[in-house]
Amino acid sequence: MIARIANTFLRAARSDKGIVALICFVLAITTYTSFQYDNVNNSLTYEDSDTRRLLQEMILADGSKQLKELLHMLDEFSPEELKELAEAIEVHRLMKDLDESEYLNRFHRHRIVFKDLHNECFFREDEPPQNGECYKMLAPEVKSKKAWFFFGDSQMGKYFNALDYPYIITSKKETDDLRCGFLDYVHLPRSEEWVYPQYNQGPAKFGRKNHFCSDVASAGNRRFESDSTEGSNFMELLTVDFASDVEQQTRYTNTTQETATLHVANQLQLRGLTYEDSVCVVNVGLHDQKLCESKSDSHCLVIYVTNVKVYLNLLYNVCGSIIWLSTTPVRDTHNPNYPQRNDRMEIMNEKIREVLAKFDNGYFVDVWERALGNTFVDNAHFTQDFYDNVAGLFSSLM
Repeated sequence: MIARIANTFLRAARSDKGIVALICFVLAITTYTSFQYDNVNNSLTYEDSDTRRLLQEMILADGSKQLKELLHMLDEFSPEELKELAEAIEVHRLMKDLDESEYLNRFHRHRIVFKDLHNECFFREDEPPQNGECYKMLAPEVKSKKAWFFFGDSQMGKYFNALDYPYIITSKKETDDLRCGFLDYVHLPRSEEWVYPQYNQGPAKFGRKNHFCSDVASAGNRRFESDSTEGSNFMELLTVDFASDVEQQTRYTNTTQETATLHVANQLQLRGLTYEDSVCVVNVGLHDQKLCESKSDSHCLVIYVTNVKVYLNLLYNVCGSIIWLSTTPVRDTHNPNYPQRNDRMEIMNEKIREVLAKFDNGYFVDVWERALGNTFVDNAHFTQDFYDNVAGLFSSLM
């Protein structure tokens, strides 16, 4: 969450106009945190309501969309929060000379408290999917977009299968081989030599022994399409079971994530669409924990977060909006036969919230608590009503 506000300043600072506005913002906010102020001697306290009006004028005068994101927050900041924010910005006046990771790290260390910028929601059991918190967050951005892509493992496959597609389906395509038919489905040539994964990449089991095949057994690619006089609407499932893996290597790409991104770009171009027409619903996490064997939890977490960052940067180029579904809990969290651990996954989810907040088109949908309220049918999957409920949200947005 704190990364989101840091990113707001960072994006604004990348333009000359934004830099000027930011310097004004810094000077204004650091002045009022240090002195008493009135119209006679030109000083005011940061508790004074005139302070917020001054900041509003600064932001509106700049015209920067990024800085305008702060407008609705100013009234919610307490005086102490404003003072802390001012001190942090003052320290980082020259932040344009810092790379993003260093800037965000320094910003975190100041422990600034601020209100959420509404890029995340909790999928609640007591709310209808068509009128709940998540629908209200997502609808203004993604409602009735033409192209919907779902990336994930068997869990995402179950969400996808539960969708009630709102259009008349005029054509469909499915993978002939659920585990090994990915590249045939996307019509991309296999690499001449299958290169084995590095220590921080999948596949870990089946796909490692059976090249160009997925670890996950029950997903498979598929697409449903509706043609009309207004053009094509479609939704598509792509099997991506790790944040980084080399299952689906081609002559043009080295990882499954690159291959999937290339396919999305091809599909949009084929239909005369752009990234602004597309919505990408994404999750990985369950299978990534296979890579944790013989590694500490902290090392495992670093691998996962690093891989997700690369993955999201790929998707950013082809997805108008990125909706990340939180990884769901498992039943046997201490079973040595399974690599998944609920305490680790909760941390993974929190880290992805922070990563996603760096993307101006990213949204985090938290289904963790909703999943805990359902019955497990095996270690990782739930009864059908859970998938129907989550899928209802996306059906209503299509």
